[in-house]
Amino acid sequence: MRQPQPRHKSRGLRLYYGGMAKHKSLVQIGSRIRAIREARGISQEQMAMDAGLDRAYYGRIERGEVNVAALNLLKIAESLEAEVGEFFPQGKR
Repeated sequence: MRQPQPRHKSRGLRLYYGGMAKHKSLVQIGSRIRAIREARGISQEQMAMDAGLDRAYYGRIERGEVNVAALNLLKIAESLEAEVGEFFPQGKR
């Protein structure tokens, strides 16, 4: 089956899930959040509960499937006792 093409030519839109494009940066942010959570030995379910987020929504954040709101990033950072900046990929200098 042919993958749907994005309507615009954003270089970050590369991965697809369920017919929708994932932005490369969102996938990287979600991966960093997951790595920090796992390093602290916290389950995804417990993490979602601690941050006051729906479990399914939190899972989509870690998979890079949603453009997470800044307020929710703050909740996640507080729950992980981390800085929000730790979630973001290092830019080219």
